[in-house]
Amino acid sequence: MASSKFDPTKFFASPEAVAALVDDAEIFSLLNRRITLPPDVTALVTRNGAGQVVCPPGNELDGEGVSAVLFVRTAPINLSWTFERVNTSDHFQAEVHVGLRVRPSGDRGELMSLGDQLIGSKRLANRLDLQEHLEPTIRNAVVRLSHDRTIESLARGGDDIQNAIAEAVAGPCFEAGLLVEDQPTVQFASTAFDQVRRIEEQAVRKKHEHAVEQQLNSALSDARQEHLAEVEELLGRLKQLSDESPDVEMPDLVRSFSESQRGQIYEALFAASGRESLTRWIVVAAGNELLYYAPDSAESPARRVSMDGAVGLVRSVRASKNDAGLNCLLAGAARGVYEVIDQDEPVITSYALALDVDVRGGFNSAAATADRIYATHSEMGLVCWERSSPEVPQSLLPGLTESARAVRGAQVFDGRIFCSIDQDVLALEANDPTESSVRVYRGSNSLITAICPTPTSLYAGNAEGQILRWPQDGDAKAEIIHAGSRRPAESLHTVTAGGISRLLFTDTTTAVHARVMGDTFGCRYEAGGQTIRRVEVAPDWIVATNELRDRLLLFKPGKAAAPSSTISVARQTGHSIQDVCML
Repeated sequence: MASSKFDPTKFFASPEAVAALVDDAEIFSLLNRRITLPPDVTALVTRNGAGQVVCPPGNELDGEGVSAVLFVRTAPINLSWTFERVNTSDHFQAEVHVGLRVRPSGDRGELMSLGDQLIGSKRLANRLDLQEHLEPTIRNAVVRLSHDRTIESLARGGDDIQNAIAEAVAGPCFEAGLLVEDQPTVQFASTAFDQVRRIEEQAVRKKHEHAVEQQLNSALSDARQEHLAEVEELLGRLKQLSDESPDVEMPDLVRSFSESQRGQIYEALFAASGRESLTRWIVVAAGNELLYYAPDSAESPARRVSMDGAVGLVRSVRASKNDAGLNCLLAGAARGVYEVIDQDEPVITSYALALDVDVRGGFNSAAATADRIYATHSEMGLVCWERSSPEVPQSLLPGLTESARAVRGAQVFDGRIFCSIDQDVLALEANDPTESSVRVYRGSNSLITAICPTPTSLYAGNAEGQILRWPQDGDAKAEIIHAGSRRPAESLHTVTAGGISRLLFTDTTTAVHARVMGDTFGCRYEAGGQTIRRVEVAPDWIVATNELRDRLLLFKPGKAAAPSSTISVARQTGHSIQDVCML
């Protein structure tokens, strides 16, 4: 018997083999006219005068009347590419790794396409041939992505980057009879960018260490001037510990003291943090105006900016940055959002709902990225506008918000959009604001009324006055860190000064609560019997709104016994306070 020029058993056994086109004489002999296909190989059989038919995996292939056979492995095939020195929009060179999982189709038409595209005039095709066939398409898609994006956004990744690669390969894969099994994997890396980021992080760390040292020296100076010998001694010991252990964080050093000593140290550090003037304006939303108060001379507004009325009266206000990096205010209103550029002659842009939409209430919070404005409204849900199209609103997460009672608290933090929907907090990727990127934080027993994301944790207040905490990583359950008084916790903020981070919140009682994060120490900023509804926080000022919303109570950090001053907004303007922020 003549030896075969093609051994099908070797093809069947090789995981690298994809397809082989052979004549009948190469696989059949007078004594061997049948071949059993393995479970992961199909065959497109050409019969004399009878066209082409498919022999499915696991079946027996009869050689009678066969003129040629195309064997195709139908198991999934993992492909990968690496592209070096790819230029990004901000002129970094990146190394890009792309992974793709495909599978040849077992249908007759797709098998014919695979034979035409991959085999051609060759006899065999393996995994590397398949990679080479798709490489120009993948490379072009990677170059297009890199041309339009910064290395930071590319390195962060996201569904939109994966989708761009998937869309690019869809056509060539279809033409070659291939099915795409999973989303592509795409990884961008840049040694130069990593080095720049390390330098920036070192600069930030050094700046932070310098600020902590200044804070400690300032507190020591205050203690000496006020002849507080015990506090001076404690701060002197803390400074010595800091000098001896420069790699130990300030909160860890403070925790080495007793509880009563820690209280004195914290109060001294917080009081010192309020000495440096950082806050330029306290901005109040009232009626159709934004009122600018100077914190140290707040008898009347220093500036008043009237909205043009395009989207109604103002309901909320938040400090933000515009697409050019300038300070701006986002004022939620009845039918949209005002963006107010903070300059001598304010520039106001209105982001509006469609004219035929009938709504009640208003937008309770707004936030921004470089190219979009986001806002929450309990009736309209989570709404987005492209900065380039302020007249075209887009509804996000309609399937989650359409039956909700309360949608609140739009914020952008660390590349994600946060908001609350009834009793849950949601986070979704800013570069892919769809339901597929949503993470849900559950565990509240009542409506969420305030949210505050941080790098390591997410904090939220609810309608019962509870404060809850979730870790940002993992799926741990909510931890209740404040039991509440069964009245809403409407404000929740973190602030860091002197290397110490605090959580400040209101729960509709007669004080603003402040807790040192990572410690048991807490204090109350007493409002003299007035019920406090909301609070805004900066390192140098704590600004509370009373329940009647007619006045603001201003506290200096570390001076918790009573407000340092009061602003009677309603008496000055004739309008109640809708919201407050600080610039």
